[in-house]
Amino acid sequence: MADFGADLHDKTSIRYIDTGDRLTVEWANMRVRDESPDIQFSFQCSIFKNGTLIFAYKNIPKPVDKLRRTNDFFVRVGLSDTYRRETIRQGPIKIDGKWYRAVRYIIYYLYDRVQLPKNKVVNGAAFVLIPFPNCVMFKSCDTCLNTQEKFDCRWCPAIKRCSDGIDRHRSEWVTAGCLHDSVNSCSSSDNSGVSGGVIAVIVILLVLVIIALAWYVYAYSHPQTKSGLCLIKVRNQYF
Repeated sequence: MADFGADLHDKTSIRYIDTGDRLTVEWANMRVRDESPDIQFSFQCSIFKNGTLIFAYKNIPKPVDKLRRTNDFFVRVGLSDTYRRETIRQGPIKIDGKWYRAVRYIIYYLYDRVQLPKNKVVNGAAFVLIPFPNCVMFKSCDTCLNTQEKFDCRWCPAIKRCSDGIDRHRSEWVTAGCLHDSVNSCSSSDNSGVSGGVIAVIVILLVLVIIALAWYVYAYSHPQTKSGLCLIKVRNQYF
């Protein structure tokens, strides 16, 4: 990460290819603000379906650790991730000389970072990052709580999600009360792969089948009734 500018000259290009199993983005001839126009970087990033990342560097004309930091950008190599929280503060609140009845704040919390050595970024170099299985990858209570990975994974029945509480879905985790309601043992309902909506649909279908069978038995045994005559008409017409 640096203060690159795709708008600094017309030789810059940003291209991508998506094969279904891999997404690769290439930044070519990228200039850095406040650097000489002759200093142009070219590099790629690929992300695979299994989560593997590859950073590949084609042209690095200046050591990355010699790039100047600006007020808006740090010079970094690696990965970082944040989660977002929105809060509303009731007023009156004064901002830049104006009063507001309420202000919405959007706060981004940096919760994880992988820093790579800047001196290893040279022409033809590449970093390959292979992810460990982590809590968010587990989709059932049983796999969540029985993982052997070095994460404090917990299962939240309210949103049926596995987490250690610190990931990009933390806002939903907190809102659903999972900080207090997450569990460290599974019930049969937690491990069930059938949701309440699916169960309701199955019950409705069974009721409809029972009603249809009851009508057929009644119509067959009472041919003189409207239902019986209707059954005879249908049978004669289609069978």
